[in-house]
Amino acid sequence: DYELNKLILINNRGIKLDILALVQEISLYESIYNPSIEGQMVVTENTGLSTHFPIVGQEELEFEIKTPSPNNIQSINFKKYRARVIGVENRKQLQDNTALYIVNFSTKEAFKNTRNRVSQTFEGPADLIVEDLLRNNLKTNKNIFTEEALGLRKITIPNLSPFTACQQIASLAKSRVRNGAGYLFYETFDGYHFRSFESHFENSDGTPTTPLNRFYYQPTNQSSELSSQYVNIRDFVVEDRFDHLARANLGMYSSKTFTYDITTKSIKETNFNPFNSFYDKSHADTDGENLIGPTYPTGEDDDERNTFNDFNNNRIYVVPLSKHLYSRDSDDEQDYTTHKSRIAEAEQTRNIMRTLRISINVPGITDYRVGRMIEVFVPRNEKIEPGEIDVHHKMHSGRYLISEIKHTFVQGYHTCQIEAIKDSMPFVIPFGNSTRFTREAKGNTFGV
Repeated sequence: DYELNKLILINNRGIKLDILALVQEISLYESIYNPSIEGQMVVTENTGLSTHFPIVGQEELEFEIKTPSPNNIQSINFKKYRARVIGVENRKQLQDNTALYIVNFSTKEAFKNTRNRVSQTFEGPADLIVEDLLRNNLKTNKNIFTEEALGLRKITIPNLSPFTACQQIASLAKSRVRNGAGYLFYETFDGYHFRSFESHFENSDGTPTTPLNRFYYQPTNQSSELSSQYVNIRDFVVEDRFDHLARANLGMYSSKTFTYDITTKSIKETNFNPFNSFYDKSHADTDGENLIGPTYPTGEDDDERNTFNDFNNNRIYVVPLSKHLYSRDSDDEQDYTTHKSRIAEAEQTRNIMRTLRISINVPGITDYRVGRMIEVFVPRNEKIEPGEIDVHHKMHSGRYLISEIKHTFVQGYHTCQIEAIKDSMPFVIPFGNSTRFTREAKGNTFGV
């Protein structure tokens, strides 16, 4: 169940109308890859709404929705910061006097973003530049959650929208206290977030973050005493295809970066192997003893004893840079390097995070947010004997980061479709060796 007492539609003249009785379904979306939250509602009209109170894309929505729970959970609140209607689609006539259609909505900031362009030079840490863009260019009053970024920077935004500028800065940012490169920029119902992947996995003292919830898919021959209505997984899909060809083309396992210094006219070649720094970083899944491994094999993969990480030509980056690009005069000692050389590491981090994904359908709670950690437990795909304790799939269970959520409210029920991702597993995939490769007979060449 959920609590929703009013759903107020405010038209372009400021007139308010409660349309709750006409709304059949509400869907709300969050994603760590999206700078705006989005939503839609299914409306059944038989009272002349489109005639007397037409929706023309200039309306606002005001409502607060909450799932009852023994715990003091958060609501999804569009009262303090109203939603903005985008438009109407898929209008279908059901009967002579009844129509069904979908109303799409997002945030006011999403509209402001499409109308604004930033052509300005900023100087300072990346987190403060993003805060400046959101406060002074986008004019948002919402909460902003940032992680302190490394070093002073100077960057020129060339006629980009504020969100695009923030995402570009995120791709180059590096945490002051953590080792990974690349930040995420996204919005939740709590506000805007600008932070590294690692900041989601661990607290400031280095301890793993507490999971928001633990979800269980109960095998039919196991007791369900541990479960309550809020932690039962109704169904799930695991996407772990181990498509190594596609991953290699993305440069996920290794890459090469050529940096060209436009001041000294020099070229530097750098090979990046993510496994070399794997244990220097925090990861999603951990057993508390650092006994973890990546979500890909690290052993030999051909008869020459090469591993996936040895082929740096899979993906090549060419990056111009100059530490003196913005120097004010000959005495300016500031290093103005834009750190675009971090793009390779940042892209690899983002891609590796998506190598093991699980999508679960669970009973809804309104304080579920993307960017929070959860624990998921799904059964082994084999017969489980009565009394067995270790019944969960070792690879597919564990700690995940929520990357996307779809809240659906329909006919008094609230469900959540959650996509969660992780970049590690609580074990290391066993090493292969080159002896398994047999020598192939050499074929002939024939003219035809």
